[in-house]
Amino acid sequence: MNSLDRLLAKVRAADKLNRMDLRDLVVAEGPAAVAPMADWIGHPEYSRFAVRALERLAQREDSHEAAVEALLAGREDAESREVIHDIDEVFVRLGVKRPPAKRPAKAGQAAPQGQAGQPGRRYWAMRTSQHNPDFMWAEVKAGRLRQGWGWMQEQDLRRIAERRRAKAELSAAELQAWRAHRMLATESAGMRVGDLVVTQNLPRQGRISVCRVVGPYYFELPGDPHPEDLGHILPVKLLVGDIDRSDAQVSEALRHAISLRPRLYEITPYGGDVEALLGLDEADAEAEPETGA
Repeated sequence: MNSLDRLLAKVRAADKLNRMDLRDLVVAEGPAAVAPMADWIGHPEYSRFAVRALERLAQREDSHEAAVEALLAGREDAESREVIHDIDEVFVRLGVKRPPAKRPAKAGQAAPQGQAGQPGRRYWAMRTSQHNPDFMWAEVKAGRLRQGWGWMQEQDLRRIAERRRAKAELSAAELQAWRAHRMLATESAGMRVGDLVVTQNLPRQGRISVCRVVGPYYFELPGDPHPEDLGHILPVKLLVGDIDRSDAQVSEALRHAISLRPRLYEITPYGGDVEALLGLDEADAEAEPETGA
């Protein structure tokens, strides 16, 4: 565990009255602190601390751009009105004009046209945690594509789906987790075995990789000393990895498709552009799916 991880563990352990006293220590870590703070925006316990820390990080020259981007993405993901209000107030203080959630094409310029993919297959873009990238990348190579908003067993999406069907009132933590509901094949707009996923910022910032879903979603916390909020898992097979998103083999249309801010969304109209990255062997594509825990 490095010094930043130890500091973040101390922040998590602190009570609400004393937690904010540690903010400047986190900010002193500079650009390295942006990714974990971006992940914490979606956590009901730490969101206010994260927003305040990102505001201070945005005031530093070396982390300004990354911190503002994290706040913009956090606002797009946030469902809490309080968090949205906090971020908007930060934008006012920073003099940042918030752009629309989806970046429109410039006037007179049509969005790049995507190419059709394989019939019956759907395609997705997923932005995962940028904190502890070595761990996240090792998990992908081991067949586990992890997503945040899951730090306790009650946030298992299968359990939440059952509670929704029973019309039970969901807790704040369950509502936070449900934003990843597309990971469930049982949902009408859910991810299914055989779908392809373009992962953003894996294995590191500015890189993309492509995985195939090979099994159903399950929930499993990673355990110490790894991040505790990455319990949502899709079993995957890594097909191609570590591509610079500015590389010539990444089409302009696909770059446009993966430039949106949500953590998980469908990009099926650009399926052919994803397939072009692979040279995917169809016999391999139809291989026997693996199963999750």
